[in-house]
Amino acid sequence: MDPSRTLSDTWSGSDPVTSSLVHDSPDSLKHVSVRKVVTWFKEAHQIVIEDTNVHFFDDRASNVQSFEGSGFNALQVSCASRDRNIDYGAVGLCGGTHAEVVRKSGVHICVPISDVMV
Repeated sequence: MDPSRTLSDTWSGSDPVTSSLVHDSPDSLKHVSVRKVVTWFKEAHQIVIEDTNVHFFDDRASNVQSFEGSGFNALQVSCASRDRNIDYGAVGLCGGTHAEVVRKSGVHICVPISDVMV
């Protein structure tokens, strides 16, 4: 990890957040940890990050959907490689690809396989 990019050289838990790097943030509450990271940047480094400039990526739809109404952007990744045996494809098999990490405004989940036209 490069502290010149993250302004952190340690990881913090989700409460309290004392770093830009957070571990063990509970599923469906990732938006709360992201809010705390944005606050940490402001309070610890006087860096103000507008909500519209925050982008979150996760392979679980529930984590992405929890960002609705937050003002942050969230995008589900690993859409092409879902584990069809776990919670109706809740988990991406290999995580996101570089191509999926894009600046896209709003909150977006993968299209369920049942909704795809063949």
